[in-house]
Amino acid sequence: FTFTLTAETKDAPLPSITSLSNPDDNGGLMNFGKITFTKPETFKFYVAESVTPGYEELVGGLSVDPTIVPVTIIVEDNGLGQLVATVETYTVESPVTFTNDYKVEPTKASFPIEKKVTAAEGLTAPDITGRFSFTLTAVDGAPLPDTISYTNPDKDGGVVTFGEIEYTKPGTYTYTIEESVATGMSGKGFTLAGEETVTVQVVDNGDGTMTATASSTENNRTTFTNHYSVTPATASFPVEKVLSVPAGLEGPDSIKEEYTFTLTAVTEGAPMPKDADGNEVTEQKNPADNGGTVTFGTFTFTKPGEYVYNVTETGEVDGVENDAEAVKQVTIKVVDNKDGTLTATADYTEDAPLTFTNTYGVEPTTASFPVEKLLSVADALTAPDITGEFTFTLTAADGTPVPETTEYTNPDVDGGVVTFGEIEYTMPGTYTYTITEKGEVDGITNDGTASKTVTVTVVDLKDGTLKATADYTTDAPLTFTNTYTVAPTTANIPVVKLVEAEDGLKVGDITGKFSFELQAVTAGAPLPSVTVLKTPAADGGKMTFGTIEFTEPGRYAYTVTETGSHGGVTNDPVNVKDVIILVVDNSNGTMTATVSSTDENPL
Repeated sequence: FTFTLTAETKDAPLPSITSLSNPDDNGGLMNFGKITFTKPETFKFYVAESVTPGYEELVGGLSVDPTIVPVTIIVEDNGLGQLVATVETYTVESPVTFTNDYKVEPTKASFPIEKKVTAAEGLTAPDITGRFSFTLTAVDGAPLPDTISYTNPDKDGGVVTFGEIEYTKPGTYTYTIEESVATGMSGKGFTLAGEETVTVQVVDNGDGTMTATASSTENNRTTFTNHYSVTPATASFPVEKVLSVPAGLEGPDSIKEEYTFTLTAVTEGAPMPKDADGNEVTEQKNPADNGGTVTFGTFTFTKPGEYVYNVTETGEVDGVENDAEAVKQVTIKVVDNKDGTLTATADYTEDAPLTFTNTYGVEPTTASFPVEKLLSVADALTAPDITGEFTFTLTAADGTPVPETTEYTNPDVDGGVVTFGEIEYTMPGTYTYTITEKGEVDGITNDGTASKTVTVTVVDLKDGTLKATADYTTDAPLTFTNTYTVAPTTANIPVVKLVEAEDGLKVGDITGKFSFELQAVTAGAPLPSVTVLKTPAADGGKMTFGTIEFTEPGRYAYTVTETGSHGGVTNDPVNVKDVIILVVDNSNGTMTATVSSTDENPL
């Protein structure tokens, strides 16, 4: 916000600064600076508030105080050769105050609930469309949507969405969702998942808007999983386990004995195989690092027929997706040879085993990395606000994944940090990016390296996940360091020697009769090459000390001492006078020096 001082009184003096911006996050105290008055009078001024140009979008939700505040300053002659200025009503303890009101617009949220069904190996769950109900209950008065109860829409469960729910203030809102068997439906064969909790986090964005974020999202839904099962029958005989690993991936080092193959008889009364010791064999584990082949024992048949068996695969290895068919069928045909013997022929043999092919895959991973803009400023200097002045652009070779946003500007007055990401990776490898900084600000020298390299290394952890590591992190960001400096500035101190004579009297020539010496009061204050002057003319005259060069801002105090005499002349009763030079950093690489003794109003 900007605050502007204007004068109502005609020809009223004004300070050097008549427009100020609030200095703090919550407003702050400002001062227009000194106003110099040269005559007694009552002066009237006005102070008004407006939005600083360029900040209209940054004050969302805030009103502008429309008050135009009158300020009266009474300047009086105190009879001692001095003017005394008094500000009515307002003081440092009770300043002119502008108040802005902040309001937010309501926001809305919805969240999905997913119903999933799992089934025992080899089984297929029945159609459950509309079989289960989900009822939403608010905790501690949280707002509710129009519809608070749904049934699952699909044969394998499906997704329902509760919403839109309107929120009028920030906070954390909690809901419980209870699953039950829908009226008139049967839940036999299924376990009920019970109750789940969903929270909605509503955050004030500080711009008159709010953002509502539910814990259940499309990418991470709150899920009710029901398991469908029956009493299984198991079986096994020659079975091959094949592990398929796509090119570019490594896969697990070994899956040995991670998978179990179970044999069950489909045909009622079918005999089961036995080992050499006569023990029934119904389970085998895969014997090799990459899978391998197992063989069930010998089947003994006492009568001809067609015997059907199921082979069920179970087991899990991180990153490995099991064969789409967890249950496969084998048929053994037993034929009476009409010679007192039986011939048994299976449709899978040692040379052509039943095969389960499992596939290794990885979930994508993401990485991000920060880029930091640093502004190096000497202690005495006041750097400019560089918000948005520098641009950081990310580029990469064709085929290299990049983030959704590849260009940012620095966010803070002194630089700040931006983050490129999240970048999604689907394969291991080394990915290289170039970050280029562009931008110019008066007085600022950019980092000597305009383009810098970032490397992201992605490795397969062999458990179905990838790990992406950038060589720059939040604790050690990629940094561009720019330096702010200022050019020196100069000032002169003019001095005038005046001799006043009573009517009818004439002052003699005082050329060179009086000396004026400039001395620094402020420690380390620079001095001109000439520090002592003499009256240049018969009647005194105007003199100027040499140019003084300043290399850093500050308040520099000096004294000018007059010495000398002339017959009949009474010297100025104040022979030592003060001079102040105020050197201000303009925040653009330059400085301005203001001298209390000027050509228009010399010492």
